[in-house]
Formats: sequence, C-alpha cells, structure tokens
Amino acid sequence: MHQPFITEASVADWNDNKKADFVNHVSGTVSAAQNPSESDNILHRELYELLQMGMLGKITHEKVAECLSALGEKVPKEMIEESLCDVLWLVGEEAVELKDSKPELKGSLASLANQILSHKVANADLLKERVSEEVLQEMALIKSAADAKARLQRLRTGKVYSQQKFNLMREESEGYAKLIVDLEQGLALTEDNVERVANNIQSLIAYFNLDPNRVLDVVLDCFESCLNQPCYFILIKKFSATSLIQVLGFKFHGHMKAGTRPPSSLFKLVATLCKNKVIHVSDIYPYLSAEDEEIKKSFEEHCDKVVDQVRKMRVFTLSKMDEVQKGEETPYDPAPHAVGGDDNQKLVLTAAFLDVGDWTSASYMFDVLGAVLPTSYPPVAKSLCNLIHRMIDPLYRSIIESSKLLGLLYKSPKMELTSNSEGMPVISDMSELEKIMPFMRHLSIYLHEDVVLLVKLCRIVKECIKSSDGKPPEFVKEILLNFMGVLALLPANAAIASDLWECIKLFPYLDRYWIYSEAHWQLYFQHPQLLVARANAREEMRKLLKGLTKENVSKQRRHLAKICHSNPLVVMEVVLDQIQEYESMIDVCKDALGYCGSLALDILSYLIVEELGGALYIAKPFLQDDCANLARWLLNFSSFLSDVYLKYPRMEMKGLLQHIFNRLQKDSFGELQILRDLVAKLAGIKFDVATISTEDIDSRSGGERLRLASEYPWPTEVLFDRAEAAGDLGIGKLGGAAKIKAYQAAQKERSEACKWLVNSLQESKLTVPLLILIAQQTSGCLFTAEAIKQDKIRFSSWLHVQCQETLLVYADFLWRRVPNKDIAGLIPGPMDLITQLQMEPALALFVLRPAFKGTDNSAVLDLSLHAKDILNSMPSNLKQSSPALFTTFWSLTLNDISVPVETYENHERRLKKALADLEETDRLDPKAKEKDVKKWKESITLDLDKLEKERKKQVENNKKVMTKISDDKDSLVEKDKSYKAIPCFFLQTCVFPRCVQSPEDAVFCARFVHLLHKIKTPNLSTILIYNMIITTFGPMVFSRTEQEAKHFGKFLSETLHMLNRWASTEEIFKKECENFPGFTNVSQKSTKPEKIAFSSFQQCSRNWHKQLSKAFTTCLESSEGTEVHNALTILSELVGGTFPVYDAYHAEVKQRVQKLIGEEQQFGQSIVVMARSVNARLQACEAKMLKLPSKGKRKEAPEKDKDVDREKKLKNEKGAAAPVKDVKPEPVRRVEKEEEDKKDVKREGNAESLHPVRKRNRAEDDKGHAVKEEDPRAVRHKQDGAGGQPSKKEGSLSSQSKSPADGRDGKEEERPGHLEERKETKKEDGRVDTHKGRKDPDGRDGRDLGRPDGPPRGAPGMVSMRDEVPIQQRLGGRPQGSPPRELKGRGGEGDDKRDLKRLRREDDKDRHPPPLHPMDMRLDPRDSGRMMGNERPGGMRGGLPMDRMEPPGSRGGNFGGDMRERRERPRPGGSSGPGGSNMSGGGMRGR
Repeated sequence: MHQPFITEASVADWNDNKKADFVNHVSGTVSAAQNPSESDNILHRELYELLQMGMLGKITHEKVAECLSALGEKVPKEMIEESLCDVLWLVGEEAVELKDSKPELKGSLASLANQILSHKVANADLLKERVSEEVLQEMALIKSAADAKARLQRLRTGKVYSQQKFNLMREESEGYAKLIVDLEQGLALTEDNVERVANNIQSLIAYFNLDPNRVLDVVLDCFESCLNQPCYFILIKKFSATSLIQVLGFKFHGHMKAGTRPPSSLFKLVATLCKNKVIHVSDIYPYLSAEDEEIKKSFEEHCDKVVDQVRKMRVFTLSKMDEVQKGEETPYDPAPHAVGGDDNQKLVLTAAFLDVGDWTSASYMFDVLGAVLPTSYPPVAKSLCNLIHRMIDPLYRSIIESSKLLGLLYKSPKMELTSNSEGMPVISDMSELEKIMPFMRHLSIYLHEDVVLLVKLCRIVKECIKSSDGKPPEFVKEILLNFMGVLALLPANAAIASDLWECIKLFPYLDRYWIYSEAHWQLYFQHPQLLVARANAREEMRKLLKGLTKENVSKQRRHLAKICHSNPLVVMEVVLDQIQEYESMIDVCKDALGYCGSLALDILSYLIVEELGGALYIAKPFLQDDCANLARWLLNFSSFLSDVYLKYPRMEMKGLLQHIFNRLQKDSFGELQILRDLVAKLAGIKFDVATISTEDIDSRSGGERLRLASEYPWPTEVLFDRAEAAGDLGIGKLGGAAKIKAYQAAQKERSEACKWLVNSLQESKLTVPLLILIAQQTSGCLFTAEAIKQDKIRFSSWLHVQCQETLLVYADFLWRRVPNKDIAGLIPGPMDLITQLQMEPALALFVLRPAFKGTDNSAVLDLSLHAKDILNSMPSNLKQSSPALFTTFWSLTLNDISVPVETYENHERRLKKALADLEETDRLDPKAKEKDVKKWKESITLDLDKLEKERKKQVENNKKVMTKISDDKDSLVEKDKSYKAIPCFFLQTCVFPRCVQSPEDAVFCARFVHLLHKIKTPNLSTILIYNMIITTFGPMVFSRTEQEAKHFGKFLSETLHMLNRWASTEEIFKKECENFPGFTNVSQKSTKPEKIAFSSFQQCSRNWHKQLSKAFTTCLESSEGTEVHNALTILSELVGGTFPVYDAYHAEVKQRVQKLIGEEQQFGQSIVVMARSVNARLQACEAKMLKLPSKGKRKEAPEKDKDVDREKKLKNEKGAAAPVKDVKPEPVRRVEKEEEDKKDVKREGNAESLHPVRKRNRAEDDKGHAVKEEDPRAVRHKQDGAGGQPSKKEGSLSSQSKSPADGRDGKEEERPGHLEERKETKKEDGRVDTHKGRKDPDGRDGRDLGRPDGPPRGAPGMVSMRDEVPIQQRLGGRPQGSPPRELKGRGGEGDDKRDLKRLRREDDKDRHPPPLHPMDMRLDPRDSGRMMGNERPGGMRGGLPMDRMEPPGSRGGNFGGDMRERRERPRPGGSSGPGGSNMSGGGMRGR
C-alpha cells in the first residue's frame, strides 16, 4: 500500500528542499504507476494530505499554492486540475461538517482556495462544477449558496421535466422522405459533399419540425447497411453524443423486451463507432443484457452441473468400480456459454469488437467478463483466432519461406488493419513474438476452435526456442501450457501431438515437468470443458482396461493410443493406478504403450516421479504392516517402471534419478527398491542372493562375455522347436526362429537401455554421488529416523539388506558398464571417504575398487600409499599389523586369483553344439530362413571367439597376479611379527569385513586364505586362521543381517570344503599341507617348528565340526529370532555339502531344527518355513553321514600284568633299577579312588544344585552321545598303514598323541599306569566328569585336548597356549632333561600319592585352560549386545569389534574391561575358570 509523503513530522520544518522532495516523490510515483486508476489514487492521496495540512495551518497557504504550482510543471495539468478539484470538494465537505466545532476551518479553506486560484493551479469554472455551494460561497466565487442551489434546481427541472412540443402525431412524411433521399446518396458521400448533406438534414429537421432523435435513428440505420463508409461519422458527430448513446441503447433494449436477438449488423455498428472513438464501450455497456450478476450466477450453475455430471461418471480404478454406479447420461455441451451465449448481448458485442479489430474495446470486455470465461463462447474464440492469424501472418510466412516449405503457407483471412487499430500489433520478427501474449492469455485453451492456428503457433514457437541459444523465454512455456489443454479438447490427432512434442522436447526436463504439473493440477480444474474431457478419457480407459488381456493387447493398444493422443496425462495416470493395484496388468500395460507417442511417454516419466513424491504427502506407506516387507503397490510400481524403461529407454530418466538421489539424501528407503530394479533391468544384471549358486559365482568371477553367456545364454535348446497354432486367435507355441529372434531383440534392447542409463547418469552427474550416497546409507541406515522410529531388529536388518543389495547391484553396473577411468577420477580418496564422509573402511575400499584396477589392469590408485593411514584410523588396540598383506588383500578381486576355466569350456562347448545343430537344416524350424541361419552362425562364431579371447586374457591376468603374489610373499608378513597377532589382524581387518559384502567376496576371502597357504607364505599360520574362523562363528551369527549371514555361510562353506578335503585322505594332506609353513606349530619359546600330523589334523577337523554343532545348537535354542534366522540361513548354505558330515552332529542339529518347526507362535512363519527347508535337506543327506571314530575299550589285563606294567612305567619314569614286585599300589589306588569319587560327587552335587538345568542337559547328552563306530576313513587309513607305514620320530608330537580314536596304528599313549587305570575305573563306573558336565560325542572326556571344544594336542594354540608347562609334564611324565627320580621300595606309596595329587592338579588346570581366542569364551548378553554395532566411527563392520579382539593365546583375554572383574563376575551357565571362560556347557551359552 502507498504511504503518503506528507506527515506531521515532515511539515514541521517545511522549506524549499522539502517542497522539491515532495514534487519529485509525487511525480515519480505517478509516472511509475501501472495503470491510470492507480496514478489517480496516488495523486489524490498526496494532494489530500497537502491540503489538509494547509487547512489546519501547519503549512502556509502560499507555500501550498507554490508547491502545487511546482507539481503542475511535472504532472499533466489536466490531471492536476481534476484531482485538485476532487480533493477541494472532499476537504470542503469536511470543513462544512465541522463548522460548529471548528468554524475557523471554513475561512482557512477559502483562503487556501484563493491562493490556489491566484497561482492559476486550478480553473474557477471547474471548481464551480465540483465544489459544493457552501464552499464556493466561502471562497467568494458565488454570492449566495442558497441562490445558486435554487437556480440549479430550476435548470434541472426545465431540462428533465419540460418537453419540447413536436408535431408527433401529425408529422409530415415528406420530411422523412427527403431525409432518406439525401441519405441514400451516402453511398456516394465524399468529404466534398458531406457538409452539404449535413446542412440539408438540419434544414429538414427545422422545416418539417422533425424529431432529432428519430432523424439520428434513421441515420444510424443507413450507416448500419454500409459500415465501410467513413463519411457517416461526420454526420453522426453532428448529433449529441448523449443522444447517440441513448438511441443505441434503446435499440438493444427494444430487442430485449421483444424477446428477439439484435441483428449482427447492429453489434458491428456499435463496434465500428467504438473503434472510431465516436462512443466508448463503457457508455453502451449499461444498456446491454444480461446483468453481470445474472451472467455470473448462470456460469456458476453451469460449473456445478459439470461437476455433478463428472461425479456421476465412473472415474474410479477397477478395484473401486463397484462403489458407484454410473448415473444417467444426458448429452450436453460442457462449454459455459455454448447454450444461451447468443442471447448474451455482451458476449456477441465482444465478438464484434474482435471482428472489426478493436482490441481496446475487446480487452475492456475481457476484463469485465474475465471471471465467466468469455472466450468459451465459440464466436468470441473464433474471432480472436482470426485476429491472431492476421497478427502472426508475416512472421509465419517468413519462417516457411526460409525453410523452403511454401506448400505449408496458409492464406490468412483478408482483413486489413487500419491505421487507427490501437493495440493490434503486427508481428514480423521473432523478437516481437511476446506481443502476442495478451491475446493468448485470453484465448487460453479455446484455441481448439482453430487447428490451423495451433499448427502455425507450434511451428513459430519451435523456431523461437531454437533461436534462443538454449535459453527460451518464459512466455513460451505459458503458451505450451495452454497447448496441453488445447490437445485435450481436440479429437485424437497424432500429428498435433507430434508437433507439440517437437516444441516441448527442446526444454530441459525441469521445464517440461513444470508444464505437465501445471496442466495436471491447475489447468484441468480451471475450465469445465477440461474436467469433462478428463472424466470421459478416464471412462474410456476404464472400459478399455476392463477387457484388456495379454491375448488382445496388440489390437486394443491402438485404441489406447487414440485416447492417449488427446489426453496423455489422464491415460498415463490411469495406467499407473492400475499397475499398482494389479500385478497382472504390468506386462499388459507395458505392451499397450507401444503406439503411444513420445509426448505420452515423457508425461509418463513425469507422473512416475510425481507418484513417488506424492506418496509422501498422502501418507502412502512404503512398508507392509510387518515392517519387514515393501508394500505391494511399491513392488508393482518398481517392476512396471523398470520394464517400461527397458522397453522404451528413450524416456526421460534424469528426473527419476535426481528424485531418487534427493530422497536418499533424506534417508528414504523406498526408492532403493526402484533404483535396484531399474539398474538391474536396464543393465541386464541378474543378482539374487537367495538363489545364487556356486556356478553363478564362478561365472561372475570371469569376464563380461562369460557373465553375459551365463546370464543370457544362447537359446540352443529351441533350435528345433516347431511353431504350433492353437485357438481361434491363432495363438500357440512359437517356433525356434521366433524365439531366437526374440532373444536377439532382447539383447539389443538391453544394450540400448544400458547406454541410455549411463548417459543419463553422466549428464546429471550422479554416477559417483549415487554410489557414495548408497554406501553412506548402508553404513548409517541403522541410525536413520525411520530405523529409530520402528525400533525393531527385524526392520533394521531388512533395511540394511535393502541398502546392501542396492549397493551391490549399482556397483556391479558401474564396474561392468562404465569405464573405470570415468569412475576412478571422480571418487574421493580413501581417507576422505573414511574421515569426511564417515564411511566404514570396508565400504570405502569397496567403493574404491574400480580405482585399484584401471584400464588394462593398471592401477589408478595405489592402495599401498594409503594403507598405513587406513590402519591408523582403526582402533589402536591392533598391536601388530601388516600393511603389505592388507594392500594385497583389498587390491585383488576374485577373477584375479581364480579363473573359471571349466565354466568357459562349458559355454564354449554349448556354442559349438549350437553351431553343429544349425547344420541340420532338416530339423530346424521351417520359418528359419537361410539368411537368418547364416546370421545366427556368424553371431555364435563371434561369441565363441570373444569367449576364447577373454579366457586367454583372464588366464594371463591370473598368471601375472599369481607371479606377483609369489614374488612378494616374503614381504607380506614380517619375520619378527607375532604369529598369533597377524592372523588376528588379518581376519579382523580383511576377511571378516569383506566376506559379508557379497557372494563373490565371500568366495574370494576363502580362496585368498587358501592362496596364502598354497604359496607357502612365511610367518603366517594358516591353521590358526582356520581355527579362529571356526571359533568366531557364534558372534558372527548374532551380529549379522540376513544377507550378511548368507554371505558368511558361503564363505564358511568354501572354507569347510577345503578343510574336509584335506582331512579326507592322508595323500591329499601330505601333498597340500604337510610341509607347508601354515601347518606348523611355532611356540613363542620353542626354536624349532613342529609339523602337524595327519591324524592330529583329522582330530582337529572333527573338533571343529563339534564346535560348529554346538554353536548351531546354541543359536537355534536362542530366544532371539534374528539369531535363529541367521543360523538357519547359514545352515542352508552348509547342509548337504560341507556340514554336518558326522552322524552325531547331524543328529544334534536335526533334533533342534525339528523342534523349531513347532515354534511358529514364538518365532513366526518365516523361521518355521526355513526350518522345514533345512530339515528336508538334513533328511536328504542323512544317509551320507560318516560315523564318528569310537575310542576302543582296552582289554582288561590280569592284576599281575597290571603291576608289572606299572612297575615298568615307574621304573622308566624314576630311573630306579631295584625290582618293584613287592609294591602293592592297589590299596593306594583304591583309597585314592574313593577319595576322588567323594570329591567328584560333592562337586557334582554343588554344581547341580546351583544349575539344575545342567543336570538335565548332561542326562540328555549322555543319552544322545552313545559310542559310535569307527570312521570308515580312519579304518581305511589304518589298513593302508598296516603294511609299510614309516615310523614316526620318537618324541614328536604325532607319536605322543596316537590313539585308536585318531585312526592310527592302535598304540596307546604312554601315560602313568595309575592314571590310565583310574580313568578306566571311572569309565566302568559310568561316571561323568563333574568338571566337564558331560562326555564328548566320541566317548572321550576331552582332558587330553586341553579344553572340551578346542583343537587336539598338537594343533596350534594348545602347544603355544601354555608354553611354560612342557607337554610331557602335563601328560604325567617328567620334563625333558630333568634328573630321574628313584623309588624307595614300599616307601613309593608316598611318591605315588604325591604323583596322583600332582596329576590331579594338572588335570584341573587342563580342564580350565586359558582361551585360545576371545571368541571361544561364553558370551555375556551385554557383550553380545555391544558386538552388534561398531561404536567407533572409523571401525570396520564385520567379525569382531576391533577394540575387543586380542591375539590368541593371551591368558585372560576377553571382550572388554579388567580381567579381574571378569573373573569375579559369575558367568551364565556355571562358574568360570581361571581364564574367565565357562566350560561347563557346550557351545556358546549366556546369550
């Protein structure tokens, strides 16, 4: 709102400067006003404030007059005089009203007016007309106000109520006859004789006493018959303008009273008079019918009728079409003024104005009638179209002539524009095209009345956009927006839609989407005709889709395209609604879009983005009620979207990609499914973690040709298929020729779609940002607002799986379809990803993988330069590391260390067979033409050559990599590094984080570990790595998502496959393991490494299977659904191949899995379904299980022989030469046995009183762990070794640990006789070791293994775990090099007692050894909870938390906290041993 310059503060010190500022302010504001009414308002307000201040005496009257005089020099004088008179009248009225309270105001006003008149700012005559009589009397302009009022009253009475006496009844017809005769000469009227005719008419009026109004009426009638005669204007102007307007108004009023329509010539007469400024349209407007309120009311009633009619129509989707029944249809024209418009004199007069080219008067009518859409009246729209034709004709002709398409010239209506046609520009240049906008805004969508003009404008707009150098003016978008509405009102016209697309496609997608959005949400609801057109299109689509099937889609899609040419927005909106409701409509609708134009497909791309964005505002859920599955509508939408973009790849894709990127930035998750499906379909990537097999992984480890041959193999099996027709429609089985052509077409389709996807990503510059954003989403998805809101483990796991799958698919697409050099240069450095972008190191290295291998296998990024920085960013408790090993591991991929030669050969054989089959022309499909067969042969031969070249290239690359690794193997692990710390570092920073990233990475990790073993990497214990992998199984299960568990299962399966293979035969073991540095025992205090024998490794392998069995049983008994689900997921990867392989462990796992089948209420249906699947696999492989080797019972020797044996052993042990025949150790043994039994019973009772559950578990275990038969492999090995097996070196580890249970030569370990006898006695009594809680499945109590579930003596960890105690001393013998002890006759009883006590203490220590690895300990629930997430921002996710892992063999190692506190805190499931571990129950309890 305008603020006046004059205020009380500004007039306090009024001077010349203030006067100048006031004058400049008012003149500048008035000149800047947009229209005359606004300038008048501003001037009135400023003058009012100035005069009021002068009247109140705050400014002297003379200064006010001077100020007005100065203002008159810058503002037109007429405007100043008019406004000043109006303001003086207003101020005078105020002074009159306040004459009683402020009588001085009247005198002040009179003085002010006199000053104004003296400075000649105002006209005295004009003041007398405008100002009241009382004010004029005070101003001394009149003597008496009362006399002036009386005189004015008399004048009005005489003029209005007095009538001149005409001879109305006895008028002479002769006068009118002579008048007509003179006027008939009007056809020959010229400027020379028009004055004579005018004088004659005046004479006739005077002589015959004619009524001047009737004479004027006759003159107008004559002029109406010849409107092209301008001399009539001279005659008409001789009459009073008021009389002229009244006569014309009387004509219109007479027709209205008679109920007839005025002739069109009358409207043209009025239009001609207005055009030549004889009268103004505002003067004649009050005489026209109908009233404005009546017109507005009629328009609103029509709109309400249209809305009601639309509501009655079926505008619902098929799923809701039964809700409303279609009402009775009555045909009507939805145009607002189509019916009754001819009776509206104002609309007809508007059309007349346009016909005569009077745009000034027509614009006045448009402004007054704008709310009722005057252009919806067809004659108005047509007249306006004709007017635009004449305006653009010069420009259109120049465009056509320059393009040499003269046949397209359209002859415009012949109507010359007169020189006095104001507001009618003639456009001859492209820079003047904007002048057409006022006309186009009024015409709007009603351009459909003239299709020729629409085509002209399309071509002009197209040239305008091309000539704008990529920056088209804004008004062009407004024109195209109206064209969208015009298209909806036209009958189906593919050519018009094509011309419109030629214009719209020149805009960037943001401008195009703006046009579609405005048309969709604004334009359709501003015009009733568009509402009806929209409803009719939806109704037609409903009928069409109701009968659309796969069989008739080829016929019906032409009808759909016909509807789509007129209303593409409506059609595509209905299609999207249908595919979200019905999955079966996806393929049908996709095929039905075949004949739709490019404009319709571009609109579909816009509606796809709008549908995704609109789902946020209408609260359309992305998830189902279980919060672990995507909504059905989103899955259908994603599938349709990817299929459509595959079939029509030229659709706009940048808008969708930008929307997905924006939504991912806001931590949205629904768009991940869409991005994954889109990339997978368009790039031809087949990736499904649930169904991927080992063969698929091998194929993915090859080159691009092998992957294509595996994912989309040549259809050799259809070569001999014959076509068969069936049914009335002729639809039947396709022949081999048709199938092969379809295969080739699909290949070409995918190739083209992939190129467009890559181009869209590169043009929008989202290639690498999307990759980084998805990786960030994967890393931090558990901390998003949605994950915190759901607060469910299942949702968090599902969300991480969604992110990881999308990352794998998108990364695979980039690595396969985009050159590495285009990616590597855009990805930030590794430390930037880790520190600035807060990405986990494993994910950062995954993202950087293309940079490690550029073009021709040349590295773009040298990881060795950043390895130390990356390792430094990890937790500092890694005491030792190997940057070389870290660099080598993360720089390689599966195809570097493994070449799927067999897979290559299989596909080559398949293609060669196809070539051979093509030679059998008699069996081929008859529709296969000779040229087709020739092309197929060439294609197969080309594929075969590419496969062979690729295989050779892969083999060469593998050789280079293997040579480099072999050359660098000595530098991978430094010699002075701890052999325990490096495996821990390797698993923690390399294997565990990567093995859960993808199936290929899982296999790569397993094969890389084997590669390190195979190349005989020095200073690296391979068997220790395998032992750590097995012992960390429990935490890996609990802290993984479903997909990561699947990947870890593949890694474990590949690892166990190798271990089982080594344990199968001694020949394989000797060849691949025996003399390898990874299979030697290196103690920190021993100087000579010890080799691991085959029998020790077999026992170690069985113990690993035993640990896995216990771990699986513990996980399956957990109350956490996530842990149970992950355990079943891993089992599904192992069962039937690598685990279980022994019947006892098979029975344990099977028993627990079968128990899960009946626990649907606790865990849900998904876990029960998985349990049934795993149970079926367990049952299928039950017959293949191996028997665990049983420990044979020692034959009972006579007492005498026992004494002799004991004597010999004691003699050998103590070096005594005296005979010991008088020694009777039996009483001692009996007494000691009784004492031991009492202590065992007491200890067992205490333990069972504290843990009653353990008692029941031990009973069940004793019942289930019966003595099994010997391992057939061990029996076979024993038979093979019976003849000529070389003897082991005495004192070696393998010779000390031989036992029948190990499948060796049957010799017993040399142990003290009293200890062996005590063990046999306890076995005969059927006792269970109270410290162990239960026996092992193989019948042994595990004491000789050092711990119940650890590796056997001789495996790494058990020798090096307690280096301060020699192994002979732990077995009951003397240490090497110690002096022999002597037996003193019968006094040896005391020594025997001391020996027994010492052995008992040693056994107690062996029952509770320090843990081999922190993961071997029982897990506290708080520890397991802490392991699920990495609290350290730079830590790697995978395996164990880095700040809690310690090197194996460290006593008292645990997950965190002081060791003393861990010892003092009771462990769940029983009391803890010296190392803080609990050995009372199998597996990992306490979770």
